[in-house]
Amino acid sequence: MLKRQNKLAILSLTNLIFLSFVLPSRGNDISSVFYISKNDNDNQIHYGIRLNQNCLPEGSNPVYVYWVRENKTTGNLLSVEEPAYGISSQSVSGENVEVILRFFQNRGIQKPISFKIFKLNNGTCKAQAFARINSSQKQLSNIHIFLKHIFRNPLTGSTIGGTVVNLTLVSPNREEEVISCNSNCRFGI
Repeated sequence: MLKRQNKLAILSLTNLIFLSFVLPSRGNDISSVFYISKNDNDNQIHYGIRLNQNCLPEGSNPVYVYWVRENKTTGNLLSVEEPAYGISSQSVSGENVEVILRFFQNRGIQKPISFKIFKLNNGTCKAQAFARINSSQKQLSNIHIFLKHIFRNPLTGSTIGGTVVNLTLVSPNREEEVISCNSNCRFGI
């Protein structure tokens, strides 16, 4: 019989191994540049970027997306979640990447998000996201989605349908722009 400490050590090691496959991270990658939250739970969808040793975007699709659940576990998006939170397109130009989110595209919202990468004097890579907030380009820290008429899976409690009311783009200094949903607002069942 394993002691409690040994069980915890095995569980921690198992989680570490799992995360290394789910969220591949190399020395210069930035695991979270901005995130999406919703009013129906404390889960978050994070957007990170893969960078090479020179702090430049790695490959033609360097931006990646993953879940951070309210219990602090992480995981990839499910195929049914891709239309909501996936990336429609990425365009790389030097140290900049422009991303179109499917959530915006599917609702007719024109809000490209620019990832700007730079190298600090100490050699550390840094990335920030920018979007038009209230008609001017500002740094983006998060997007909050407000849902209503939420349908949940009775077995898992996960959201399987509802209506998007609006979304709020938030800058690090708490400037906000609220965008009402006017197209394709109902989702799921």
